[in-house]
Amino acid sequence: MKIKKILFSFLLIMPFLTNAQLAVNHVKPIDSLSTGNSTQWLENKFDYALKSIKIVGLGEVCHGGHEPFEIKAAMMKYLVTKQGYRQLLFEMADVALRAINDYLNNDSLPKSTQTIDSLFVKNDKISGSSRLFDADEIKSLFLWIKEYNLNYRKDKVTLRGIDISGMSYSYFRIKYFDNAYRQQLLQKWGSSMLTALQVEQIVNEWRAASLDSLKKVYTQTQMQTLQIDLRDFHNLVLYQSGGGEKSSDLMTLRDSIMALNVEELTNGKSIIWAHNTHVSNSGFHEGYFNAKTLGNFLKEKYENSYYIILTDFSDVAEVTVRQHDKSISSEHFNSNKKSLANILYKKFNIQQGLVFAKDIGGLNTVFGYNSIGAGGATNFIPCTSNDFDALIFIKGISPSHCEFLSK
Repeated sequence: MKIKKILFSFLLIMPFLTNAQLAVNHVKPIDSLSTGNSTQWLENKFDYALKSIKIVGLGEVCHGGHEPFEIKAAMMKYLVTKQGYRQLLFEMADVALRAINDYLNNDSLPKSTQTIDSLFVKNDKISGSSRLFDADEIKSLFLWIKEYNLNYRKDKVTLRGIDISGMSYSYFRIKYFDNAYRQQLLQKWGSSMLTALQVEQIVNEWRAASLDSLKKVYTQTQMQTLQIDLRDFHNLVLYQSGGGEKSSDLMTLRDSIMALNVEELTNGKSIIWAHNTHVSNSGFHEGYFNAKTLGNFLKEKYENSYYIILTDFSDVAEVTVRQHDKSISSEHFNSNKKSLANILYKKFNIQQGLVFAKDIGGLNTVFGYNSIGAGGATNFIPCTSNDFDALIFIKGISPSHCEFLSK
């Protein structure tokens, strides 16, 4: 019986070992993880691969890791300065990033750490899991964009959000409703707490009464923004009232709207900053929502013009996560033994590096990567070489420098 168990375990791990052996000779060294302005360690590795790419998905194994943020920041700087990408699309609500984007693109305002800090602190739309992005690493990246935009005023980088989280009734009331309409609402609803469906009813009534008149005074860009806001809010109501992440159909809905926002906001070449499980083409597998992802939708539409870069860790991670009581703290995680990064480290003593999917087997090759959710849920995501284009892995991860992290 013991021999059978050992044999069964060996057969399970064999595909992962075989592909790790394939990968050994193709692991490229990572020379630097610094967010300094030098991107030389990336240039000779990605220059040819990205020549015909319209959208790059930059994945992160977690939302609260210092090193993944650093890697992605370096990659983003390389894509902007060497590859001509001018849009950064974030896994946040667009409404949460508009004030920051306005600052980044305002030539009359200087580069200022205090300004960036205040735009996060005063932003009530940065809530829930998005609070994990209120981190020094992200703010430093935004300051870099600000400096870049001041130096290249006719060729700026824009920052937009693609997720549906962060929309609210109060946002519509403040942004779009005039004083007369607010008074009508107060008379009808009073100050009672409203359900999500009641709130949507209010927004829909306002849309029916106001859309035609707004078309006469709004610019094309303003109308596009309004339409995105209305669509995101409607789908957020469906998502939240239906149970959100508890439903595979709703997870598919969320990512389908993210894909639609990417399609509508992309003008030229875009970078997506999101979790591995969103940008990957692997999908949310059975046991982990079993739903379609943003990456699935983008691969269907853009095919080889969409390029996927994942990040992972080979050993241990201390990660900033959001607890059930909404507090922010750090937790310890071990790399899954079946992940390609862990096997390369444990079996071949390769602690970190860069691997291109094309170098490690055909479409039937099976391996996987780690996934740590915003709340600390861990999953192993199996995938093939068709589900991503490049994997950057490091040995360990330390907590991001999040503003809300408990000291």
